[in-house]
Amino acid sequence: AAVLSSLLSVSVWGVHVDLTNSTLVSHLEQGKHLFVIYSNTKWDDETGSHKDEKAAWERLAEKYKEDPVVLIGHVHCYKSGEELKMCKEHQISGYPTIAHYKGDEWSTPGNHQQYGGKRDFVSLVGFVETYL
Repeated sequence: AAVLSSLLSVSVWGVHVDLTNSTLVSHLEQGKHLFVIYSNTKWDDETGSHKDEKAAWERLAEKYKEDPVVLIGHVHCYKSGEELKMCKEHQISGYPTIAHYKGDEWSTPGNHQQYGGKRDFVSLVGFVETYL
């Protein structure tokens, strides 16, 4: 709980989730899932190397936006000092990094499953679906 109080929020497409809010922790402890992509400034470059991956992630978020079990989020690790601190606490060292959280994993930084597969829409859906 001490870690959560130091965090601000994660952008979940269409919804801004307060990470200090017990609702997110409760969501995960009830067996539900949070999938987050952590990025740096290159993520926002519309002509950069991550534009297709960004589009696939946004499409993934759209697919699950009404799903009661799945939250799809994005954290820009260099947006502010708070986001940078969160990324360091969660041991994010490369960008973009995709992580999955459930149970108490958000409350225990560094305790998450990272995704190392393909970054196209179909592969990302497969990643999510393996946990459902």
